[in-house]
Amino acid sequence: MLRKISITIGFWIVAILLVASVLVSLNFSFSEALFVAVMFLPGAFAVRFMLFKVSFHDRKNGCLSATYVTLGILLLETFLIILANIYILKYRSAENSYYFDFVSDLGDQMPAITINPFFIALIITVLCIGDYYLEQKLKRWLKNDNETIRFNSNRTPVTLYLKDIIYVESNDSETWVYAADGEKYRNKTPISHWEGILGEDFVRIHRSYIVNRNSVTSVDNSTVSIGEITLPVSRKYKEALDWVKGY
Repeated sequence: MLRKISITIGFWIVAILLVASVLVSLNFSFSEALFVAVMFLPGAFAVRFMLFKVSFHDRKNGCLSATYVTLGILLLETFLIILANIYILKYRSAENSYYFDFVSDLGDQMPAITINPFFIALIITVLCIGDYYLEQKLKRWLKNDNETIRFNSNRTPVTLYLKDIIYVESNDSETWVYAADGEKYRNKTPISHWEGILGEDFVRIHRSYIVNRNSVTSVDNSTVSIGEITLPVSRKYKEALDWVKGY
């Protein structure tokens, strides 16, 4: 975990330095460019933790929510960058006692592109894409293959490696856990609870099924196959296919 945090922090430091190097070409000193570059962090984190969480199960409401969140992020970023430019101009100028002269100087010296919505969206998009691909790489590099889970099956304690669970099936009041060695274990824990305790490699594809995407051998528009086993994908969980297809 510490290694993952260190790599992530390193990524954001490098990303901000790269954004600052772009801003240097817009008549900023490096320290000023670095200050403005940091102003892109709130927008990038908002996309990471808000926009990416928007659900599209209801496509119309999902699109509306995504639009509102995007507009809110752009307004926030524009406001922050204007504040940053005001601070920089005040820092540059020794004579800023007259309000109207200050406003005129701000209009003349603040690069218009820095408050262009397309420019702001481009910078934030590049930052978030880089963060997303880094996260996917880290999941593969730092995956703990020795992580286990414990549960009771027919009143007998069972311990399995997460990597050895291929899928979980809900059958009325019972849940069945299927292992890679062909064993299956009956359990009374609801599948909704299993969805919460299994690792990030597991995804819900149906009200009755959770699959380990590392065990998936093929995918189409309505089914997922694990070897000779074929499981249905319900309409509600169609978007899960995008995650499973990364197997």
